[in-house]
Amino acid sequence: MKVPIVFLDFNGVLNSDNYLVSKRRRELKHQIGEPYNRLDPRAVSRLESILSTSGASIVISSTWKYEYSHDVLQKILVECGSPSARVVGSTPKSHELDGIYLPYRSQRTGRFSALTSGILHPRGYEIDSWVLEHADMIESYAILDDDADMVTLDRGRSEENRSRLVKTHSLRGLLQQHVDAAIGILRRPYLP
Repeated sequence: MKVPIVFLDFNGVLNSDNYLVSKRRRELKHQIGEPYNRLDPRAVSRLESILSTSGASIVISSTWKYEYSHDVLQKILVECGSPSARVVGSTPKSHELDGIYLPYRSQRTGRFSALTSGILHPRGYEIDSWVLEHADMIESYAILDDDADMVTLDRGRSEENRSRLVKTHSLRGLLQQHVDAAIGILRRPYLP
């Protein structure tokens, strides 16, 4: 059965610099490190709007996949206010993509360099790897991320990922305008 997929980043999407600064002012610093305390309830509620409206499942594209299992991340999302959260996987970790040469254009300098094993691949490549491996289960997909590193080995695939990116800002996180954009993108079928 095909389902809509949301590729989910956490930092800069479900939390923001503004939220974390205001939270630090209100609570003890030692509590901020816990995952439950790092998520903005308003942003999680907005994620819930996307999931409940679209019926989408989640694929974790965040670096949180290095710290927490799928089950733990789903539990965090549910307990923080997204009862529709169903985590069905995560994008490959960079070490799982060893031996792959990837030309990458730096956003800072605009120059191309080679990323190879042992170095983090652009998020777009990790997403593309997951999409290509699971194309038979994807009805549509949207990417929620505060970074635009959606480059892949295939220019057409890079454009596809960019067209499905809902880019948040790390200062503000997931806002209503992003919810509306994501729902619109998830209504657009994915044609492999």
